[in-house]
Amino acid sequence: MRCPFLRETLMKSCRASPFRTRIICGESDLSSERCSSDRWITCPSALGCTSSALSHANCPFLEQQLVQYCSASPHSRFVPYNNRSHSRCTNSGHAYCDAYFASTTNELPSQTARAGNPPKVKELFFTPGHLWINIHEDNSCHIGVDGLLAGALKGIEKVRYASIPPPRCPSAIAMVRGVSVKIVFPSEIHDMSANTSLLQRPQEISDRPYSLGWLFEGVVPKAGRSGGRNSLRKDLLPGSKSGEWLEGERQRLRDFVQHRFTNVAEGFQTMLDGGDLRDDWSLYLTRGQLRRLIDEFFLSARYVDGPYVAAR
Repeated sequence: MRCPFLRETLMKSCRASPFRTRIICGESDLSSERCSSDRWITCPSALGCTSSALSHANCPFLEQQLVQYCSASPHSRFVPYNNRSHSRCTNSGHAYCDAYFASTTNELPSQTARAGNPPKVKELFFTPGHLWINIHEDNSCHIGVDGLLAGALKGIEKVRYASIPPPRCPSAIAMVRGVSVKIVFPSEIHDMSANTSLLQRPQEISDRPYSLGWLFEGVVPKAGRSGGRNSLRKDLLPGSKSGEWLEGERQRLRDFVQHRFTNVAEGFQTMLDGGDLRDDWSLYLTRGQLRRLIDEFFLSARYVDGPYVAAR
C-alpha cells in the first residue's frame, strides 16, 4: 500500500540552455508549449546548438523525466522515479515516515508495559529479546523494540549505531541513565540504514516504539545462504499468535519488578498487589537494578534461540 501523500509529475529541462532550469509540468494544455511542438525551431537556444535537419516534431534538446515527491513535506524534493528501487513511500513502510506521521490524525499510541497489544500487531513478528520486525510486501522491512523493552528504556539519553561492514545484523547501543544497553537483531538485513532522527530525539524509542521510534530499515535477503524471508519468519513469533506470549511477558515483568526490586531509589517501594506498573516505572530503578533487569529479564525471555539484549 503506497503512501497517500506520494505524488508523481513530469519534470522538463533544456539541454541547450546555458541555465538548466527544471520545470514541473502542471495539468495545463501543453499545446501552447513551444518545446513540445514544431515551433521549437523559433527557439534561439536550440537553433544555436543544432546543425541537423530541423525536421523533429519537438525539440531534440527537451528532456523529460518522471519524478515523485511528498505532498506532506513542507519542502518538495523531486526524486527520479525508478520501479526497481525500494522506497518506504511505495509500500506500507510509509507509516514510519515523520512527514506521514505528522500529517495524519490517527497517531499510534505509546506502548508500554501497561498497554495492550501494539497497533497492527498482525503485521509484526517478534523476537524473544523483545524486538519486532515488519516485513513489507516488497521485502523491505522496519525493526524496533517492543513496548516492554521500551518501558525499560525510559530516560534514554542517546543512541549510537554500530558501524559493522555488511553482511551484518542490525545493532545499536542505547545509553539509559548511565547504563549502556546493546540491542541486536539476530538476522542479517541487506541495504540496511538507521533511523538517524533518533540521534536528536532518542526518547522516541521509549515513547513511540512501534512508529517513530523504529531503529532500522532494510531489505530481507532473498532465499540463499541467509534463508531469506520465509526462513526469517520461521524463527520469529508472528503477531497473530503473539497475544498470549506478550501477556505472559507483561505478567512476568510485573512479578520480576515487584518481587526483586521492593526498595528502589529515594525510598520508593512497589506495591505487591498484582496491579499494573506505571508508565515511568523504570525511572525508579537504580543503575544496578536497571542492569540486572536487562540481563536477567530480557536476556532470559525465550521461545526460540536467537536475539538478545545485553547491558554492561
